This record gives sequence, structure tokens and C-alpha cells, in this order.
Amino acid sequence: MKKHLQVKKKLKKNPISFLTEKEINNLTHVQLFPVPALVRDMFLLQCFTGLSWRDLADLQAHNISILDNQPVIIKSRQKTKVASYIPISDTVLNIISKYQDTPMAIKKGTLLPVHPNQKFNHYLKIVADAAGIKKRLTSHIGRKTFATMTQNNGASIQSISKALGHTTTAMTERHYAVLDPTKS
Repeated sequence: MKKHLQVKKKLKKNPISFLTEKEINNLTHVQLFPVPALVRDMFLLQCFTGLSWRDLADLQAHNISILDNQPVIIKSRQKTKVASYIPISDTVLNIISKYQDTPMAIKKGTLLPVHPNQKFNHYLKIVADAAGIKKRLTSHIGRKTFATMTQNNGASIQSISKALGHTTTAMTERHYAVLDPTKS
């Protein structure tokens, strides 16, 4: 009998889509009605923390701690059950403070009033149009923006992988972080 050799086809790697600093600035400063503004702010939290939509929607006050005088989010990813350790900035704390006591967050028993994923992605289209962003915004673009910005600010791929809750750094390198050649 002949042995059949399986040849692995090289899959064409799609470029990683993420927001630039200019696009984040446009997004931050665009004037929006309340619901799109809320979705924009939740998306910005993803860009600054790397949290997935599900992990953002499930975030609770007990997930925020202080380690070495730095506020951090410590949360096991819902998808992988891997613990994420994410240092958080004043910008993130300000967004959380703005929304943590809203009726929607209180009703859900979470820290943030995150809309269902389908509605979230619908409003992201409106937000992108208003901010002049041509890319299709999704939750994954927020995570990829976090990974890319963090790597370009000097963080190791291991710490980015840990923050994203990935089980391997290969996943982070292959699908999430893009090193800007002008930053090296």
C-alpha cells in the first residue's frame, strides 16, 4: 500500500487590523449621541485593556485590584479560563467610573453597561463612520489594537499574551500584535 502524504497548504495570512493612534484620537473626540458614545467608550476600554467583548461584559468590581501601587484587572478569560493581568491607566479608570453606577450595569450586576454583541457591533459601525474610520470595527479590532499599541510601547510578547489571556505567545504573535518598524 502506498502511503499518502498530507501536504499542509500554507494559508495566506491576513494582515492584522488595528487602530492607529490617530484613529484612536478621532474616536475619542468624536461627538456622539448617548448610546453610540457608550459603545465607543466600551470599545476604547477594549483598546486600552485587551478585554474581549464577553470579558468586558462580565467585568465586576472584584476583578480590579491594586498590585505594587498600580490598579490592575485580574480576571480569568471566559474562553480559555487563563488568568489575565492587565495594568490599567487613569483613562480606563475614568471610563469605568463614568459607567459603573448606570442602571444597565446595576441591573446586570456588572461593572459596565455592555450591550449584546450584535448590537455592540452594529453601533461600532455608526461610531466608525462618525469618526471617519474606514476600517470595520469589531471587538477583535479593539483587542488587536491593545496588543499592537502595547508591543510598540515596549512590552514583551509574553506580557501581552498574559494580558490577553492567551494560552501561547504564538497566538499573540500570529494574530494580534504588529510591531511598528518605526518604533524599533
